[in-house]
Amino acid sequence: MKKALCVFAHPDDSFLFAHNIRRSTPDVEWFDLCLTYRADQRRGREFVQACAIMESQPLLAGLIDNVYETPAPSVYQEAVTHTLGTAGLTLDDFTTVVTHNPVGEYGHGHHKAAHRALVGLPFTAQLLMPAHNYAVPETTYVSMDKLKSPLVDLFESEHYLLFHFDLITEGFVTWQR
Repeated sequence: MKKALCVFAHPDDSFLFAHNIRRSTPDVEWFDLCLTYRADQRRGREFVQACAIMESQPLLAGLIDNVYETPAPSVYQEAVTHTLGTAGLTLDDFTTVVTHNPVGEYGHGHHKAAHRALVGLPFTAQLLMPAHNYAVPETTYVSMDKLKSPLVDLFESEHYLLFHFDLITEGFVTWQR
């Protein structure tokens, strides 16, 4: 069975930005690496629960999520390599890697750093990222009844934007390395 890896900055990013690609590839074993939070933290527990719903393997790097500070891509690179290694994996175990796009979808510094980190690592897998960028005001929310997914309940309490999955994941592009 083919293996695919999602590497995203925050616990909900993988499910927001890669939901449709997962649904379209049921024959792939998915792994989700979240760069921030640990399994003993609330958002880390939410991430593990979401992975169970999506039938993917959760991997948490445990970096601190500080909105006022963006880690250097090298910090994210080390976190990816270490977290995979702890699970007995390397990037070469995957046929596809999905991460943030160069502008961080809506300009988030952590998303842009995660993209730069993955682009800078050596591996042979196809690298995919969301094809679209989103400039959405922070006060914009989608009605909860339009989000028909059990994942919504897990992340509902967060102050982060909530989007309809089908609007967010319209398409992916391959990064030319």
